[in-house]
Amino acid sequence: LNDKPSILFCGMDSYQKKNLHSEAKKVGFKPVYTSKHPAIKVVMRRTSSRKIETDKFKTTTIDIEHFWYMCRNLL
Repeated sequence: LNDKPSILFCGMDSYQKKNLHSEAKKVGFKPVYTSKHPAIKVVMRRTSSRKIETDKFKTTTIDIEHFWYMCRNLL
């Protein structure tokens, strides 16, 4: 059960995070509230950037639209 990828939501208010954590649990992610290097980091971006970035710690950073796309296709 601990094999679920961790996911961290950034740049949004606590109400949005609560809703996103429940959605993430439904599709099999393990939401974290604080983690130095989560597997996936979802950012609420103000720009229309569509880039998906991966750093040296294997943390994938995506925007909120990519998260919703993943959720729709994992269910």
